[in-house]
Amino acid sequence: MSTKKLTNKPETKPSKYFHVEFSNASIEKFTPTFGNTKARHLEFPFPVPKGSHLKGLVLRVSKATKVKYFVLRFWHNKKLKRLVLGIFKSGYGTREVNDKLYLLVKEHT
Repeated sequence: MSTKKLTNKPETKPSKYFHVEFSNASIEKFTPTFGNTKARHLEFPFPVPKGSHLKGLVLRVSKATKVKYFVLRFWHNKKLKRLVLGIFKSGYGTREVNDKLYLLVKEHT
């Protein structure tokens, strides 16, 4: 029998594996390791303040193409929804996503 204490909280990995800083330089340098997972995409949240308009924004990386997408995750009618805001590339980065998301939040809240 294990001596490990049981809790309701899921185990977490070290924070460096969980999030990416919200800057063009750190997103450009970021290369995730997919390991043994069979997932086609991995999502990495950005560390933002709780009341921020960036809440729910994640960086989604494709396993096959290594393309990085900005995705907004939100709940609607008790279901998790995802809205793709764009592909990270030169000319479309954090400033453009920030402006686009600010207008979305202003319009819908």
